[in-house]
Amino acid sequence: MKIIKFRAWDNTLELMVYDITVMEFFKSKLIYIRNDRWQTDKNTINGIILMQYTGLKDSKSKEIYEGDIMVNPYDKKPMGFVKFMAHGVFAIKRPKGTTWHNISVHGGKKPKDAWISFYEVIGNIYENKELLCVK
Repeated sequence: MKIIKFRAWDNTLELMVYDITVMEFFKSKLIYIRNDRWQTDKNTINGIILMQYTGLKDSKSKEIYEGDIMVNPYDKKPMGFVKFMAHGVFAIKRPKGTTWHNISVHGGKKPKDAWISFYEVIGNIYENKELLCVK
């Protein structure tokens, strides 16, 4: 069974928030989220970016979320960043390119070759833009 978790980037506070416990929607639009120490209001909700947990962990057992920047631990070269695709699939988008590599499949099962577990999360595209020159 896949664990469904989210984190949120708060553009207003420039803060990454983990352990989201409540999300409320109205007419398919996110209107409120919170955890034990943080919450949005009607003035800040538009500056929130939700990122889903992939259900996978990197080579150091760190959870991999959308927006995480992955690096090859042997040569320290960035592989790209994690992006949610259609049909429950996550992929890595390479910097300055259009190549995508699937890292999960339907139902949260690990890929058959599980190569993602050899790579490492070194940051994310919101707190560490400079790592991939993401604007």
